[in-house]
Amino acid sequence: MEITAFYNSFGLASVFAVVLLEQLGAPIPSTPLLIVAGASAAAGEPMHGVHVLALAVLATAIGSLPWFYAGRRYGHRVLALICRMTPSADSCVHRTQRTFERYGTASLVVAKFVPGLAHVAAPLAGAQHIRLHTFLVCTSTGAALWATSAVLLGMVFKRQVDWLLDRLGQAGEILLIAFAATAFVVLACQIHRRRAGRGSRRDG
Repeated sequence: MEITAFYNSFGLASVFAVVLLEQLGAPIPSTPLLIVAGASAAAGEPMHGVHVLALAVLATAIGSLPWFYAGRRYGHRVLALICRMTPSADSCVHRTQRTFERYGTASLVVAKFVPGLAHVAAPLAGAQHIRLHTFLVCTSTGAALWATSAVLLGMVFKRQVDWLLDRLGQAGEILLIAFAATAFVVLACQIHRRRAGRGSRRDG
């Protein structure tokens, strides 16, 4: 499977790079890589899992800083820009604001576990003028919990992970085609929905 080959080739550097890129906004899921890293740690290298956790937390903190300062400088315009990339762009800003106002900095701790919140938590915290120290502590705590859960999954279910990766490797080309087709359909639907929404607003 490609993800296993990628991890075996680049090791811990791949963990730092992929988590950092995802935190910066690249559409790269890092959780599967952490699970693979956990399975690798279960093979007799327990300290390897500790290194994975440390690098994942560091990469998350570094990757969130540009968004935090962008939110502090440009306010909710940055949040609106990010929300335009989501299917529910119209309600994204208000929904995330309500979440942050209700739960405060605790939302930073669980942001990695909540779809849609992970990418807007940092600029929203900046726009709310949360202190940098508080932001880093909460974000790092959340990143540690998220990375620990992924690594533990890989360690506990090592055999199942190996089996799944082997099966996915056998069907890799088919899955790649299916993924590309699904992504194309989703993108086309989003574009159509936004054009329809703009047209109805103009008519109104």
